[in-house]
Amino acid sequence: MGSAHRQKLTHDYETCKKYLQDYIVDVVVMNNYQYTETQDYIDGEQLLLHDLDDPEIRDQFSDIVDKVKNMEDDGYAPIDLIGVGGLRKIYFSNIIVDSHKKLRIIDATLLECISLGWRAWICRPLLRCAVKIQHNHISNISNYKQ
Repeated sequence: MGSAHRQKLTHDYETCKKYLQDYIVDVVVMNNYQYTETQDYIDGEQLLLHDLDDPEIRDQFSDIVDKVKNMEDDGYAPIDLIGVGGLRKIYFSNIIVDSHKKLRIIDATLLECISLGWRAWICRPLLRCAVKIQHNHISNISNYKQ
């Protein structure tokens, strides 16, 4: 992994932690040479639409959405909440509902690639689609009737 990618991951994690500190799963860098990150194992399942029938989970999700909106209002790209799984259906694969019904965010990465320099042209179209899909998922959930 190059230094630009390493810097992006570090910046993204620190930014996400600043806004979403109650939800972000901590990252430990195990190897600076190859930049290996680890996170604690979370006993739980990825957030699905039916999980939002629980008022406690729905309130936490609303709080996350509000904080992501604050990030965007402050000029940051949104955090990737949908992951690869969310590109095809309403699914938030980077949000885990743990065994205590607490939402936890894994893989804290911002949906931007400008900081990667010349590589940005490769990922820019995919990330634009991902941002649009994530906003649509959040909008659909906001209109979701229990």
